[in-house]
Amino acid sequence: MTALQTITAPPLPTPSLPVPSVTNQQLFASLLAGGLFRDRVKAGEFTTSDLPALRQLEAQLQPANEPAKTWDAAAVMERLFAHYPRPDLPESAAANRLEDWYDDLEGLPLPVIEATARDWRRSNARFAPTPGQFLEKAKRYSEPHSVGLGVVRLAIRILAEQAPSNDTSLQGSAA
Repeated sequence: MTALQTITAPPLPTPSLPVPSVTNQQLFASLLAGGLFRDRVKAGEFTTSDLPALRQLEAQLQPANEPAKTWDAAAVMERLFAHYPRPDLPESAAANRLEDWYDDLEGLPLPVIEATARDWRRSNARFAPTPGQFLEKAKRYSEPHSVGLGVVRLAIRILAEQAPSNDTSLQGSAA
């Protein structure tokens, strides 16, 4: 076994599995299925017994919603740009261009930036993307993370309201 084979990186999002870090994909998909959540609780589709699994989903989704550090985003973008021809720009202009990129990508999580860059490299594009093109492609990866976290937190809050007030194991951090 080589040194590279021993490195295990977390799986990157793909269009078919935009949130690979979630271990309970069935519960996650069920949450995102739509409909008013309170009605779904009343129908018995979700109960307070689902709270531990929902809290686990929240813990898994939270890191994927953290904004990337500038240096991490810079490394991903530099690797992406290395695959395409670049105009010869004075050093100050190149630095300004990168600053604009960092400003435009601010708030995007690192897994989303990595997946979007991989998606662009695998496309038939002959040139590096503009920030707008990159952000448009990033939506397919960022929306499931942010929407998913919001839905999970809503579900926790609604089910925690249903929990008996003396059962502390079912109450907790519905942020």
